Amino acid sequence: MNYLDLAYFGVILVDLWDGANEEPVIYHGYTLTSKILVKDVLEAIRDYAFIKSPCVFLHLIYLGVRK
Repeated sequence: MNYLDLAYFGVILVDLWDGANEEPVIYHGYTLTSKILVKDVLEAIRDYAFIKSPCVFLHLIYLGVRK
């Protein structure tokens, strides 16, 4: 793989947060964006993200420790 190959990669960056009922959600923290369930986002990535080109999946985790 060379430098030009990287230009064809898609990048998916998500922030994971604690949601209601201990269900993790994805949203851009401390903004007015909607909260989306992680499982719904992962299903969409599975179904559509790799159709045209490879993707790099990055995630930032802001989940609390479960007791």
